[in-house]
Amino acid sequence: MPSNSLVIRLRNLKWLSLRWIFPGLLISSTCNQQEKYNLLMVIGSVTSILNVMAAIVIAWFVFRKKSLILLVIFGFLLTKTGRIVFGDQSYFLGGYIIFVGILFCIAGSVAAFQFSRLIYRQVILFCLFSIPLMLLQLIGVGEWTQFHRTDIDNLEYGLTQFPTLFVGVNNVVINGLQVRPSGFCWANNFLSIVIMFALGLHYGKLKSHKITWKDAVLCAITVLAMAKIVFLAFGVIILWLLIFGESWKKKRIIKNILLFFP
Repeated sequence: MPSNSLVIRLRNLKWLSLRWIFPGLLISSTCNQQEKYNLLMVIGSVTSILNVMAAIVIAWFVFRKKSLILLVIFGFLLTKTGRIVFGDQSYFLGGYIIFVGILFCIAGSVAAFQFSRLIYRQVILFCLFSIPLMLLQLIGVGEWTQFHRTDIDNLEYGLTQFPTLFVGVNNVVINGLQVRPSGFCWANNFLSIVIMFALGLHYGKLKSHKITWKDAVLCAITVLAMAKIVFLAFGVIILWLLIFGESWKKKRIIKNILLFFP
């Protein structure tokens, strides 16, 4: 039988992995795109390794049949080695994607369903901290606010910023990079995924008819992102709750709509 100290350490490792998995994925997804900055690429690589280790730890504690997890770990190590030896153009890349996908599906489902409050707090805080940067990106205070963006290949002005605050309508330059800010993410499209995830968690956890600061945060980041897919997801959630939700939920949704359209 394992000692009490060992059990406590294992539980702490599990909790540490659960706390790390969401911010770790955000960090690695952005840093791994920064081919112009070697330091950020290193941070992204290290973070990716930590993410996989966290996913393995979470999966190990969840599944009773450890043989399945061992098989996935073995498959991951085998395909990862194959990628290193033979390159990403080999057949090992497909297997690697499958095994990594299995690990993160297991870890993500556990975190989202069994520890939803923890992930919910992290997602809301991420949205809250993203709003000031998105405002700076929208206003066009400088290229430094967009240095991590990699979705600029098809944009006319690239990273060039134009002032938009207190500027006459006839003098405003429409810059796609500013119109669709990305916050701390590497692209607006990726931020849209995070926002839709946040909307699902938030409106799936409603417990009162009273609106809170979290409603304001999600409405603000949804408007600032200016992504059609986010507006569509928000509209579907709102419509569903207005039709099938309890009366107190409908009151909460109506208040959110008024908050969304000031």
